[in-house]
Amino acid sequence: MGNLHYIKAHKWTEDDYQVSQTMEYYFANFIKTSNPNAENLPLWPAAEANSTSPMLMNINTQSQAEEAKNDDRYRFWEMYYFKK
Repeated sequence: MGNLHYIKAHKWTEDDYQVSQTMEYYFANFIKTSNPNAENLPLWPAAEANSTSPMLMNINTQSQAEEAKNDDRYRFWEMYYFKK
């Protein structure tokens, strides 16, 4: 999120800086407008309130929304830790 240059122990690549900047843009848009999306960014779909399989946003050099692949695992842990 724009602070990689502070960590000197790692040799950051241009891709690292690009991913950092992308996340920074999404975060700033969300703070300003309550919506992470902007014209220059791939669409980050809104989560649906009762969806059992919400889309995930993969922030990378080619950022994109993707279907969640491990939802069953998360539902298991949710049941395990949040028993009523």
